[in-house]
Amino acid sequence: MHKYLLRIDKFVADRFFLHYTQKHPIRDWRLRCLEEHPLDPGWEVGTYSSCHPKYRYKHKPGDYIFDVVTKDGKAVIRSAFKISDVQGEGKGTVLLFDEYYFADKEPYKLPGDRIQYRAMYLDTYLNKFSMKSPITYIQNNYGHYQKGEKPISVSHESWEKMLRARSSRKI
Repeated sequence: MHKYLLRIDKFVADRFFLHYTQKHPIRDWRLRCLEEHPLDPGWEVGTYSSCHPKYRYKHKPGDYIFDVVTKDGKAVIRSAFKISDVQGEGKGTVLLFDEYYFADKEPYKLPGDRIQYRAMYLDTYLNKFSMKSPITYIQNNYGHYQKGEKPISVSHESWEKMLRARSSRKI
């Protein structure tokens, strides 16, 4: 019984974060929209520091964050990371990660309308759709990178553009 409770508690804080933009459609779903989401997720520095400020402070080391974007009108997981540390408080909280998974090939497709993944907890997803956690699929099928390491599916030019956008903003 105790192990079961620990397992449920572990899932409570794992969360999906939707990065959707209507104003500036992204040509390549793998890239950040630099106009609206120039910093997050910060694969190049290992931070999640700008988007979803009212949810970031609720997380702790060990929680997974699933970065959700739209591909062909459907919600998919573009990247995922496990929080290694948390800095700051409240809406100024910064989530840190040392490594991440990136959909270099076909991404994990999520069921239903994309907007529900705006800030959905993983346990809500598991209960609502009676599906297994996507963590194992991601670990087995996505590229695994250290922070600062460019995914093989992202062009050098696009990566450099993201680096320049970050350097022109405060974290």
